[in-house]
Amino acid sequence: MFNLNRPLVIYESMTLSFDHLDFRQASVEMLEPKMEVNGKRASAYLHFQIKTGKNVVGTGFKKLAISVQNGYESEPMQAFVDDYLARKNDYLGNLAVLSH
Repeated sequence: MFNLNRPLVIYESMTLSFDHLDFRQASVEMLEPKMEVNGKRASAYLHFQIKTGKNVVGTGFKKLAISVQNGYESEPMQAFVDDYLARKNDYLGNLAVLSH
């Protein structure tokens, strides 16, 4: 079972790739995350793109190493992901309201 109270999450690396560096301001847009599960261990890849205005000027991802005490179970993990996405969307919605 995925122990939501005691997972070990280690920031492993980040990779960036730019088409060019001719810009002054950029924003980061999250893309679909991916997870590779192997028993009690997993690698999570948080993919994103770097944009200036509507133009994509780069891409990248953060790689996280995850270890749990017990084996992987999809139901607790899906509940965890659903809760995270709901909180993220609520935060982004509040952020959009504050910026107007």
